[in-house]
Amino acid sequence: MKRAMQEIIRILLILTIQILISVLLSCLIDEKWNFKNLFWNYGFIIFWSSYIVVSISIRIAKKIRNRLILREKK
Repeated sequence: MKRAMQEIIRILLILTIQILISVLLSCLIDEKWNFKNLFWNYGFIIFWSSYIVVSISIRIAKKIRNRLILREKK
């Protein structure tokens, strides 16, 4: 449960930073900002897709490493 809470907090922090940066950039280039543009932007979709793939890959690698370590100890 602690790991899930940490992951949720991390995701919310990243999402907040993305929103702040997109608002700042839209102000700098004088473009109207809204949530639809943020969530349907390709960079947003690619970032979160890669985040999910990398986090799942890291968890799988840790499980494999732990199993290998346990086999070596036996």
